[in-house]
Amino acid sequence: MAVPALIGHAHKVVALVAKLGLVGVAIHARPVQAHEIRLLIRCPIAPRPVPHHSGLPVLQQRLVIDPDEGFRFHTLLFVFVDRKLELSEDLLSRTVEDIESIVKIIQMAPSAITIYTAPEWKRRVFVSVAAAENKGTVIKEIMKDEEMRKRGREVTDTVRQCTMLIHRLPPQVISQLILDIPDEQAIFRKAAGFLEKEFGVPVTVRYAGDGLHAKAALALPFKPALVIE
Repeated sequence: MAVPALIGHAHKVVALVAKLGLVGVAIHARPVQAHEIRLLIRCPIAPRPVPHHSGLPVLQQRLVIDPDEGFRFHTLLFVFVDRKLELSEDLLSRTVEDIESIVKIIQMAPSAITIYTAPEWKRRVFVSVAAAENKGTVIKEIMKDEEMRKRGREVTDTVRQCTMLIHRLPPQVISQLILDIPDEQAIFRKAAGFLEKEFGVPVTVRYAGDGLHAKAALALPFKPALVIE
């Protein structure tokens, strides 16, 4: 997690510690994963329950006996997760798996890989479909938009494809994507070096709207189109 994000959480924790009236507090922060930091608060007295509206994700609260310090203390364990980074890593991992599957199917060593990310209008369609309570009528709502109506069959096909993709993705991923679809161009451009080392070939990242290959039209949010040559 970025340092500014941790600092922001630290301010919340300091305010919460004061509100709970804790004394003799020791705070320890440690990274668990690239997108997760755990913050442990120790205090010799039992703290009052942490209010749900504190804005802090409490993982657990328990009594601990420290044999080295020789006294009992209570702990509050907070977990801060960088959801955007977590989502980016998930997208990259899924794309690597897709590339490996394609390479296995075509049974030939690739000479180049091109990743096409979905255009903005498909991102809007995806969010509309994912957030719709009634998937059967969502296309009528989408077609109220003049730009979408002009695209006609292309939009109806995308709604169908997005619906199928949404059924395959975990609910927590869908919830995050509804709130904020990551900048896939930035993610893949940043990861291009890693992908080139992973597969031993040049990797190019393009917008599907560039239309340089027929398969570019298959690009969806969170599932880029892949051209392996």
